[in-house]
Amino acid sequence: MVMDHIVFFLAVAIGEWADNFPTVPLTLEIMYNLQISIMPLFFGVGKISSHLFDKKYRLELSLVSSHCVQQPRAPQSTAVFTVTLIYCLACAQIFLQTYAHRLCRKISASFFEKQEEARIQYLFKKILRKHRKKQKMFL
Repeated sequence: MVMDHIVFFLAVAIGEWADNFPTVPLTLEIMYNLQISIMPLFFGVGKISSHLFDKKYRLELSLVSSHCVQQPRAPQSTAVFTVTLIYCLACAQIFLQTYAHRLCRKISASFFEKQEEARIQYLFKKILRKHRKKQKMFL
């Protein structure tokens, strides 16, 4: 989600930077002179026609056309909200799973009291063994 926002702000910054590039002026000048002479068949003088054409075309070339550029859109806030909600639910499920496991132990202990006492004795002896091992290591 953070990367979406970072990419969005980078796209906006790069777009503004590209828009600030100067335009390149281009001038196209076309000149031509046309002369037509017609030779008569009989020793007469033909008509001479002359036509002069001179025109300048000016253009401004830009790096990016404003018609081709799409404005970047900000990431959808609903997507951020949805991902955050799913993350919170997953974290809550982890904590609730611990309490559900404890609740199952309490329920089973209420039905099987002898088995629960044996389990408690086993866990107590296991803790004592670990404690004695640690004491031997430090002595």
